[in-house]
Amino acid sequence: MALSPIKKRSNEVSDDDIPQKYKLIGMKSITRMTDFTSAYFYKKIAEGHFPEPIKFGRKSRWRLSDVLEWIDEHQSN
Repeated sequence: MALSPIKKRSNEVSDDDIPQKYKLIGMKSITRMTDFTSAYFYKKIAEGHFPEPIKFGRKSRWRLSDVLEWIDEHQSN
């Protein structure tokens, strides 16, 4: 018996429905995007040179738009 594809409910929100400025990412995603270590970014945060995280209990998240803006500003030409 073949399985039918799962249909999205009309009240579910997909990742594509969320504007980029509201998407949150974790440090693992940031390090993958940049090839820098988490220690590098936590040092930059302490120095005030990287956006502060949004805290959810013990978890830290960053706005994707803030991270992309930081990357654009710090790209070597």
